[in-house]
Amino acid sequence: MDIGLILNGMKTLVVELSQWRTWRLLWFAFACMLVTFVVAQLIKPLYVANFGSTGGPDLADWSKTGEFVIVCIVAPIIETFLFQLLPIYLVLRIPYFKKHYLVPVLVSAACFAAVHHYSVLYILYAFVAGCIYSISFLVFREQVEGRAWAYIRALGLTALAHSMFNFFGFLFLIYKSI
Repeated sequence: MDIGLILNGMKTLVVELSQWRTWRLLWFAFACMLVTFVVAQLIKPLYVANFGSTGGPDLADWSKTGEFVIVCIVAPIIETFLFQLLPIYLVLRIPYFKKHYLVPVLVSAACFAAVHHYSVLYILYAFVAGCIYSISFLVFREQVEGRAWAYIRALGLTALAHSMFNFFGFLFLIYKSI
């Protein structure tokens, strides 16, 4: 297998997806995250039976309003800045990676997964989520490539996709606790 083909394939995917309308990309990212969530929920009982808890952020001391603000607004913005914008921006400063997006996606996803270290399953789940958010970031950036605000737009739209999914997770946890 040719590594150049794989590296070029990621750039091709980003360029192709950048032709889609923004709202369609947001829903596509959300759908990808839902599939990831369902797979994680199917694997979770096996993981728990063999390895113990999957963990997660401890928000027990927070009110539901505080949880909502942290999970659906603050965390997506901060995480998108730290784990998509910064790593992708820094890696893309290396000329070779301007044409090959696989490494920026993997570096960004690894950073995202590293801070979600509640369990091995959670890290794997976060890595896949990080890949989805990184690709989304690159696609949103690619749509307006060359404009001064391309990174800000990508930050905002990726944070919105992340926020949409976290809101779903927030509702899921509330439903589960009823």
